[in-house]
Amino acid sequence: MALKTSLVIGGDASGAERALAETGAALGGAEKEAQALARAYTEADGAIGRLAAAQTEATREIEAAKAAYKAGELGLDQYNRQILETKSALGLIQTEYRGAMKGLQAANDDFDKARRSANDNFEGVGSGARLAGHHIQNLAFQFQDLGVQIASGANPMTAFVQQGSQISGVLMQAGVGVGGMVRQLAGKTHAPVALHLDHGKSEALARAAVDAGYTSVMIDASRQTYDENMRETAHIVEYAHVRGVHVEAELGTLGGIEDLGETAVRSMLTDPEQAVRFAQETAVDALAIAIGTSHGAYKFKGVPHLDLERLTEIARRIRQPIVLHGASSMQPEGIALAEQYGARLPHAQGIPPELIRQAVALGVAKVNTDSDLRLAALGRLRQVLVERPDLFNLYELMGEVEAAIRDETALRIRMLGSDGKA
Repeated sequence: MALKTSLVIGGDASGAERALAETGAALGGAEKEAQALARAYTEADGAIGRLAAAQTEATREIEAAKAAYKAGELGLDQYNRQILETKSALGLIQTEYRGAMKGLQAANDDFDKARRSANDNFEGVGSGARLAGHHIQNLAFQFQDLGVQIASGANPMTAFVQQGSQISGVLMQAGVGVGGMVRQLAGKTHAPVALHLDHGKSEALARAAVDAGYTSVMIDASRQTYDENMRETAHIVEYAHVRGVHVEAELGTLGGIEDLGETAVRSMLTDPEQAVRFAQETAVDALAIAIGTSHGAYKFKGVPHLDLERLTEIARRIRQPIVLHGASSMQPEGIALAEQYGARLPHAQGIPPELIRQAVALGVAKVNTDSDLRLAALGRLRQVLVERPDLFNLYELMGEVEAAIRDETALRIRMLGSDGKA
């Protein structure tokens, strides 16, 4: 069982190609300065630790000298000399600390200049290009969270680091080595880790993801005609398989079915006969099907319902693992927390956990979860901002959000019965 463990970062990447070509050097410079900043933080952290230890030791020695002087064990000259030596040693540590903090400030200034230079290059080339800079910054937080998850070693399972098609396109055009970044982090865990392109809307993007080191790609041509969907999927399967990359495709249209007539349902949901032919002729590795789920926080207007009979028939007739997109539960307690601190989520409703577990038992092998993670992040963010109005440290705030996402991920893993099954 595989559960997506990271937020899919959205945003339109159209129009960004020219801007990204112009900012390659600036991004490279920002990356270099970011590395220098990280080293400066490490040096400053060491200096702070040494200063704290030295201050503690100096206080102890001064108090000991005072006690010895009062007890007559030290003469006045000895006492003054010992105090002077202690303060002199402490002064050297303080000088080292001030130097480290100056270095940190300089590195921070250099990084800030490089970051502004990279962002400035995006100005004037369309909203998609401007958003790219923000997406790249968001990705840094995402990888920071992934590093914490991997380092913790908790809830071993197959982790899918899943990127939406827009941000993946931006990153690959910018030359950001996502594959290398994930491989480096994945080496720190015993759990298998996959880097997956979610909803790749074009053959070009799917091929680019394969070339960039992704271990799994989704070619989503579900909005095309059935024949065109098969053609595009078969092309990507052929390209990816010779390079050892897994391919997922989608057949059908995601959307709630409680208000639809029989004709509309047949046109939107995955047809079992088509699924059998699609799976056989494309040789795709996994197939996402439509049985009534939908993306987002508002999946149903009435009683949640999935077409489990359709799922059962498809699972019985194809050999490929089945994927369920739009499978967040939007639990009432998560909605209540967010709304308690100011969110407005009227009528938000997801798929009850028991319904998801039924789908898993009937053949679903990969469950995509995004909205639940967003809800957990939103609720915790709003709570912290209200309860801690004096909080100014952005990294501490992001740490609270990351912890909420991590906790929700662990809950989903346990809910699906995937805990410890890597």
